[in-house]
Amino acid sequence: LRDPAPRAVELPKIRRPEPAPTQSVTGDWTLTNIGDAYPRAALRFAPNEMMLWGGGRDLFAKRDEFGFCSRAISGNFKVSAGVTFEADVHKHAKAGLMARTGLEDDDPLVMVHIFPDDSCIAAVRRSRGAALEQFTLAEKIGAGARLSLERKGDVFVAELKREGRTVSHTIKFSGFPKAAQVGPFMLSHDIALSKPARFIDLLVKTSELPEPATNNTQP
Repeated sequence: LRDPAPRAVELPKIRRPEPAPTQSVTGDWTLTNIGDAYPRAALRFAPNEMMLWGGGRDLFAKRDEFGFCSRAISGNFKVSAGVTFEADVHKHAKAGLMARTGLEDDDPLVMVHIFPDDSCIAAVRRSRGAALEQFTLAEKIGAGARLSLERKGDVFVAELKREGRTVSHTIKFSGFPKAAQVGPFMLSHDIALSKPARFIDLLVKTSELPEPATNNTQP
């Protein structure tokens, strides 16, 4: 039987050296250790793929710890990649794609990710410091899965594709700001080790959000 998902818990602060400053990676991409994430995140690029190492204890309750490679996007977007774990990882490790209102550890977010047991989850945090709402896209996805996260105004679509099969979940989030940090993330769920995930053919498409409709009828 598959172990149940962990309950949301408060993560105690751990006294460590001050985090390294946010590191510029390449172009518009930035590598960040969200929260008290340790060991530190790392990146390696190869043709058509990105290897992202991330530490951190959790990305589930009211405060997050993980490695995040993101870029600032204002408006609509679609980010997609094939996602796989590249080492033996904790059963609650997470790797996927995220849109986040900022780089603080309790910021609102929308994400889609895989677990090592081949399940795929979409999740949202609607306000600062709130617990996540989670939605199961698939219990078993197997190798070769591709994830995507798309914003269309106030609507986010988390999607899983594999061997011609597509599963998606739509999240309405009217309070999400126009500007966001968007990209892949990795959480080892291990206090001692940073673990890698591979992101294959990472693609990002952007477009402007439409202006809010106004009533131009003269009185």
